[in-house]
Amino acid sequence: MESPETTVRRSVVVEAPIDRAFTFFTRDIGMWWEEGKHLLDEPVAEMVFEPRVGGHIIDRGISGKENRWATVLAYDPPAHVAFSWSIDLTWQIEPDLAKSSEVHVTFTDQGEQRTLVELEHRHLDRHGEGWEAMRDAVGSPNGWNLEPFAVAIATADDYRNRFTTVSSVDAFTRALTDADEIRAWWTLITRCEQDGTTIRAFMRSDRPLVFSTASTPDGTQVTWSVLECDFLPDWVGTTLTFTACSAAESALQVSFHHAGLSPVLDCFDQCQAGWNHFIPSLHRYLDTGVGLPNEPRITG
Repeated sequence: MESPETTVRRSVVVEAPIDRAFTFFTRDIGMWWEEGKHLLDEPVAEMVFEPRVGGHIIDRGISGKENRWATVLAYDPPAHVAFSWSIDLTWQIEPDLAKSSEVHVTFTDQGEQRTLVELEHRHLDRHGEGWEAMRDAVGSPNGWNLEPFAVAIATADDYRNRFTTVSSVDAFTRALTDADEIRAWWTLITRCEQDGTTIRAFMRSDRPLVFSTASTPDGTQVTWSVLECDFLPDWVGTTLTFTACSAAESALQVSFHHAGLSPVLDCFDQCQAGWNHFIPSLHRYLDTGVGLPNEPRITG
């Protein structure tokens, strides 16, 4: 039995059946892994989990550069998966499995569409002299944390989109917080009123869509919180988040997440078609200064 001092443990109960929890943890790892927790020196375009013993977990950058930082040691869906932690004490790739620790994750059906997920990061002493630093790092509040996994799986079906733009952060922030600029790329707005961070956009009725805007101090994330919307009541309480991160050659990678807009809502198909038009419109507006603020054609 391994000494507790060389193991870090975490657990969480997620609102998903066991098959879904296992698949989301492995195949869909890129949907829940926290941004900023990568070794690549460029933005990550995707994470790949190769579902077989001997496969790898791969970070792939926007230039195509890869970082294979883990080897799959066990793959037993839907109950257990294990992979190496092939990262040394200087946070570089460690090719020798004998000098790598192991991450074991088990999934236990709790009934009622719930699953207990338990993670053990074992054999941390394999990292050699000074291994305690790795244990303290992965065991710290900034280390292993399964809460993002639990949140992500609960919102996995929400609408998302992304694109890369040559725009600046300042222009990105203005396009999402200034009422006049929003009108330049987003749907037909007959009248728009702005009071500080609250925007009242009149579209299809005399009653407006009302939402508040908030941005981070550096302007790289803007959030809209929907407060009122008579013509699309399902939107009330949903949150729209636009995030920009640096990409290659002074570009920005912009990601969009409409939290709460999922297929369970009657309006999803209509709204998905809308965003599939207006997110490219925002992209065009940021690149050229000209958006496409007209209604998309919805078929079906």
